[in-house]
Amino acid sequence: MIQVGHASSKHRPSCYAMSVFVLLLYVFVVFVYVVLCCVVEKFLVTPDPSSYHFINQGSLTVDNLDDQEEMQITDVRVTWLQQP
Repeated sequence: MIQVGHASSKHRPSCYAMSVFVLLLYVFVVFVYVVLCCVVEKFLVTPDPSSYHFINQGSLTVDNLDDQEEMQITDVRVTWLQQP
C-alpha cells in the first residue's frame, strides 16, 4: 500500500481514533455531571453561597466598628512583633 502525505502522517492518530476519543470524553463528562448532580442532592447543598454561614460572614456589617482603625492597629502590632 502506498501512503500519500508527509512522512510524519503515520504517527498521527486516525480519524476513527479521534472519534473514539471524543466519544469517550463526552461519556466521561456526562458521567461526571450526573455524579455531581447526585452529590448535590444527597448532601443537600445549594448553589447560593449566601445560604452558608461560614461564607456569608465576610459581608456582614458591624455597628461601632471602624475597619480602617482596626487595620491600622493590626498593622502596628504586626510591625512591632516583627522587630528583632
